[in-house]
Amino acid sequence: MGARYDRQRIDVDSRAQDYRGGAVSFSAAALWKFAPGYQASLALTRAQRMPTTQELYSRGVHLASNTYEIGDAGLGKETAKGIDLGLRKTEGDLTFALNLFYNQVDNYIYARTLDRYEAFQLIRYTQQDARFIGLEGSVDYRINRTFTVGIFGDLVRGRLRGGDDLARMPASRLGGRVAAKWGQFTADATLYRVFRQTRVASGERDTSGYTMLNLGLSYDMAAGPSDLTFYLSARNLLNQKAFNHASWLAQVAPLPGRSIMAGVRLEY
Repeated sequence: MGARYDRQRIDVDSRAQDYRGGAVSFSAAALWKFAPGYQASLALTRAQRMPTTQELYSRGVHLASNTYEIGDAGLGKETAKGIDLGLRKTEGDLTFALNLFYNQVDNYIYARTLDRYEAFQLIRYTQQDARFIGLEGSVDYRINRTFTVGIFGDLVRGRLRGGDDLARMPASRLGGRVAAKWGQFTADATLYRVFRQTRVASGERDTSGYTMLNLGLSYDMAAGPSDLTFYLSARNLLNQKAFNHASWLAQVAPLPGRSIMAGVRLEY
């Protein structure tokens, strides 16, 4: 169990109203190991968040997000009530993890698009009740002492109560992976598909799907009391033109193309 109290005070040098507020959050969770290697979990939360300075007082161009932002000094705090259910198998050749969550957010603060010209948006911070539901899962199977294969996926849906889909919601994803370990060497390959996002808010556009292929190779060794790892990582080997729908710049700033990185990591 846990609890937190926040107190926020913002003084502004203008005619705008100063902000004073408090927020109370608490959570509780339980874990049930109902059989050897199996466990179920339940988490309940009630969290409050006060508006930020940006959401309260913005009025101007934000170059990083390519937006003109209008704040609202009258915004109140938002209150989220959520439940998270989980089921896991942690022992044996076959392991899996499954999580389902639901969040109801009263007075959810979000950026509503008022107008748009190409990729430039006029937004106003506002409040409305919203709900989020999501699912994520993975299954892995150890073929032998060397090779392990697996699949994974996740999705999330966010909607305003009685209204539209929320903006910048991540697209659904489904993929597979292979991992191998020979002595001090570890290698992995991950291939996944991010699907086209068509659940868009007013002022948004659909974002195309893409397929991502990543490879990794590492070598671990002891360096006295520390662990030393040499690694080689290759990302987006298919050189896909990929856009992250959750980004403000989803239509204009693609994710990095094909890249290779080598490095050394020391843990002590």
